[in-house]
Amino acid sequence: RVLVEPQSKEALTAGLESGVSEFVFRDDADGRAGAAEWAQLGRFEALLARPGGAVVDADGESVGQHWCVSGPADVKALEAAAAAGKLSGLVLMEAAAWKLIPAENLVALLQQQPASA
Repeated sequence: RVLVEPQSKEALTAGLESGVSEFVFRDDADGRAGAAEWAQLGRFEALLARPGGAVVDADGESVGQHWCVSGPADVKALEAAAAAGKLSGLVLMEAAAWKLIPAENLVALLQQQPASA
């Protein structure tokens, strides 16, 4: 499952042309406006990410969780939640200034939890 947070119409269009069918927008006025405006570019499901909270679909139904990861303490908290089986559905990790290796480790850990992967 590939999710893209488009930063421009060109990025969204490229994603659509590559077969991406779900795009993540921030759950704020700008994000919702962008999702509505860009819906004319093609068919896709707009998911809304709430910082530190849920990822919801267009009906407001929770489809997963949004985690902001900015350092080792955040990674440990996410790992603990995964190990305890507290994650379900989609797990969206936002790590703007983080390295790839911790992200790979988290993916491996989440894949061990069938309901979370």
